Parts: sequence; structure tokens; C-alpha cells
Amino acid sequence: MTEIAERTCVVTGASSGIGLALSHALARRGTRVAMVCRDGPLGERVRGDVIDASGNPFVDLWIADLSFQRSVHELAQRLRRRYPRIDVLVNNAGAIYSVRRLSRDGIEMHFATNYLAPFLLSNLLRDALESSDDGRILNVTSALYAFGRIRLDDLGFERRWYYAPRAYAQSKRALTLFTFELSRRLRGTGVSANCVDPGLVRTRIGEKSVAGMQRLAWRLLKPFGRSADRAAQPIVRLALSDDVKGISGRCFRSGRADEIPGATKHAEMAHRLWDASRILVRNISVTSVLDSDSIAVDDTLR
Repeated sequence: MTEIAERTCVVTGASSGIGLALSHALARRGTRVAMVCRDGPLGERVRGDVIDASGNPFVDLWIADLSFQRSVHELAQRLRRRYPRIDVLVNNAGAIYSVRRLSRDGIEMHFATNYLAPFLLSNLLRDALESSDDGRILNVTSALYAFGRIRLDDLGFERRWYYAPRAYAQSKRALTLFTFELSRRLRGTGVSANCVDPGLVRTRIGEKSVAGMQRLAWRLLKPFGRSADRAAQPIVRLALSDDVKGISGRCFRSGRADEIPGATKHAEMAHRLWDASRILVRNISVTSVLDSDSIAVDDTLR
């Protein structure tokens, strides 16, 4: 395994919550941290805080709107140029919206941000992860995935009644099934893929985007959650520890490596979801942003 101080860790959603706490923890361990944030000024400020607090100058900032596929492509292109080898990718960025919204690509926002962005970014960075002697992909999910129902004929809630927790749960359900399918496709490459359920965490995700009864419910539950710092600690272990090397296709909760619930039963759905995701990616004209040195979408979704 590559020495910790030589490892490169990419963390999405790094400007607040678990992503920021994780960036602090990884920087303190001496790794090179690539913080992916949406807001440039905020990203610059929190990057400075991480460097000052850790004393680690190897903390980089990358700005991207992960709900927009062209931005994901541009991010992957820049990351590959900067880091020929990526050791850890933590797909942590997530959002919840009280009203139905579409991304700039015309995709329902929960699905675009919480699922399709990790699907695309993980595949676009696959070669860089395979260059590591122990590449790891960690997808941060939620206990709400258990309530998610994937409708391949209505991923955007055009035919169903839209309710934010349902859309959020579907996106997290898709992320867990993607982890199972990705792990299967990565066999023999030396890259592992696991998901992490951090439990109830006291972050602002439930306050920034929802309203009414949903916001009230979050405020009532929030005091019972763990801090972002505490929630980040198991993810640090999964990113860096030798004792989890080679473990793949699992869901980590409370430090335990459990089978992804329902994954074996829904293996066919995981495969069909992968195919549906390929179509969503291919139907959007984003490959024009890639130059001759880049990896085409069709080449990575193998």
C-alpha cells in the first residue's frame, strides 16, 4: 500500500459538513487532499482553514457544479492531468430540494447530484484509480436509501407525486446499487468500491434546501445526530487503513462491513440501472469539452 503521506484523496462536497470534516482529518494524516467545492470564494476560505489547522500545504481546491455533466467532465479532466494516480475518491456531495427542480442537463436534481455525478466521476477517474496499488471509491449514502424505490421509467418523478424525501431516497438507493454493480465490474483491477452510511449527522443539508414540515422535522431530529467530525472518522479509516484493503461491494455502518442490503436480490436492477445511466450520460452532449488526451465516456463505461 502506498504510504499515507504519498496518497491522493479526492473529496467531493468538501466545503461543509462531512466533506469538510473529512478534508481536515485527511490533511492531518498528511495526505494530499483534493477538495471539490461548488462555491469558489467559500472553497478558498475553507481550504485555507484546512491548511492552517493541519499544517499540511498539500491541499488543493477544485471548483465544479456536480449537477451539470459538462462540469463533471471538466473536473475529471483537470484531476487526471494534476494527479496521474488517485488513491481515494470519496463521493460525498449531496443535496435535498423541497421542490422538484431540473439540472442544466434536464435531469431531476436529486438524481443528477446525488447519484449520476458519482456514477460519471467514478468512471471518468477509473484509470487514475487503477494506477494506485490500492485504489478506493467510497460512496456516502444514507439510511433513507432503504425507503427508496427506483422507477427506471420515471427516474425524474414526472409521473409520480414528487416528495423531496422520496426523490432523495431514490437517489441514495441508486447510489448503493451502483456501488454493488461497480464493485462487480472492478474485480481484478485492484480498485475497491464501498458505500458508507454515516447515520444521522448534524449538518445543514436539512435546513438549506427544504421548507415547511420537512425543515421542522429536521430541526427536531438534528440534536440526536452525531457531529460531522465524528461521522468523518470511519470514512478516514476506510480511506487509509490496511485492515480494510481488498474489501469491496460492502456497506459500512457503525464500523461494520455489511452486505449492501438487497443488492444480491436486486442485482438485475443494479445492472439495468447502470445501462439506464449510460444512456443518460450519452444523451447529453458533453464530450466536446474533452480534448484528445481525455477519456471518452463510452471508453470508461465498460
